[in-house]
Amino acid sequence: MTPPAAATDHQQLSTLLAVGEILGSAANFEQALHEILQTLCDRLQMRLGTLSLLEGKQEVTIDIAYGLSQDEIDRGRYKIGEGITGRVVAS
Repeated sequence: MTPPAAATDHQQLSTLLAVGEILGSAANFEQALHEILQTLCDRLQMRLGTLSLLEGKQEVTIDIAYGLSQDEIDRGRYKIGEGITGRVVAS
């Protein structure tokens, strides 16, 4: 009988392969990032995914997201140290 961790390892490796294929065939990098977030959510049972960037030295913003509305993306602004995202950046 295969242990549950083996299935997880296989799932993670197949997801990495899919991400590599998306990057390898991408004509538009931003669209590829959207597809990668969708793939990660679909294959790894994630509800949503975001790519956030540090703007200047004061604020982190959500640049690309899967599973969020445009309004939620627009509101996705965090000061350094604020919320989980801001705390990750602060560390």
